[in-house]
Amino acid sequence: MELLRCVLEAGDAAPGADGAAYDTRAMRGEDGKPGGDACSADRILPGVSMKNDCGTPDDASDDSYGGFGGMGEVEFPGDGDHGSPCGATNGSGGETNAWRCGAGVKGVSPGSGSPGTGATGLGEISASGYVGVAGRDGAKGRTAQGGGGGGGAIGGAGEGKCASAGSAGGASGGSGGAGGCGGAGGRAGGAGGASIALSSLNATLSFEQVTLKTGRGGAGGTGGAGQEGGEGGAGGPGGEAPAGAPRLHDGCAGGPGGQGGAGGPGGGGRGGHAIGIAYKGRAPSTKGATIELGEAGAGGVGATAEAQGAAGVTAEVQAF
Repeated sequence: MELLRCVLEAGDAAPGADGAAYDTRAMRGEDGKPGGDACSADRILPGVSMKNDCGTPDDASDDSYGGFGGMGEVEFPGDGDHGSPCGATNGSGGETNAWRCGAGVKGVSPGSGSPGTGATGLGEISASGYVGVAGRDGAKGRTAQGGGGGGGAIGGAGEGKCASAGSAGGASGGSGGAGGCGGAGGRAGGAGGASIALSSLNATLSFEQVTLKTGRGGAGGTGGAGQEGGEGGAGGPGGEAPAGAPRLHDGCAGGPGGQGGAGGPGGGGRGGHAIGIAYKGRAPSTKGATIELGEAGAGGVGATAEAQGAAGVTAEVQAF
């Protein structure tokens, strides 16, 4: 291709799109179930464990369960179970002759997901134009632990207790609320547009009194914030002792589920280039051409140094 006595001038490029924000937070945990009332059976079943499958029922890795409440018994009521996944042992003990039952403890809330990395690649040129490099999305936040189950209470028959020995179980504990789901990762920033005066795809170029001018490369897009983690479900209340049984105590409540971890913020997009000749194939000679360059675009903002997008390239001639 021979170019004679002409000016090729590229305009300023557009900035990359910022990572879009999330309108809602992640899925909330289910509330725990109440314990059973005293004097309604010989053994009082507790509040059952509630599950939060975080919208992916075929993937158990992100499930959260509230702990079962403790069984209500005549003499030796049960302890509340701990919530899952992992985290602290947060179920509480059942009532004994020395002390009352304990309420379940709130589930552990995990940290946020890690940020996505910023864009560093050069991009691609083709007959359709230039395609830049976006950052990477942030990592998903983790599911929170479910709340621990509340302990069960002692029952018994007689004065100030249950009226019948056959239905003398103590009040059982409420189950813990399920933990909230982790938020989705923040969306990455898009690549800034490039200002390229001339693209050469396996061509042979010659110039005579030719001026190549570029504008400014577009700034890379800012990485978006991660989705907020879901709130934990409330703990279920403990079962109650009858009003006419002053020597019996209520079962204890389950603990609330923890809040899910927020998604990590997205990485910034690469800044756009300011290039006189972008080429594939044989490197072109610039003899006979005057090249005037604008500024490259800044890299998109990220939450950390690693999440910052790289600035664009400023070059008279650049291979792709």
